[in-house]
Amino acid sequence: MQHYVWGGTEFIPHWLGIENTEQKPFAEYWMGAHPTASSTIIIDNKEEHLFELIKQQPDLFIGEKTNKKNLANCPIFLKYLM
Repeated sequence: MQHYVWGGTEFIPHWLGIENTEQKPFAEYWMGAHPTASSTIIIDNKEEHLFELIKQQPDLFIGEKTNKKNLANCPIFLKYLM
């Protein structure tokens, strides 16, 4: 999440089901496997960064066909702007 002054205080926190008690402006919500803002997933009760998992086991996480096209180094990134 990125907190810029132009962000809203309600929509993203509501969408994520979190309270915004500090009334921070939520401007951006990032999802994906970008090296600077990787999503985390839980595997065996442990939080793992999606970027690292793809790097370690690309066939498993992006598929063999995609990996053969050398797309494991291409960050997957979705940015929701408020």
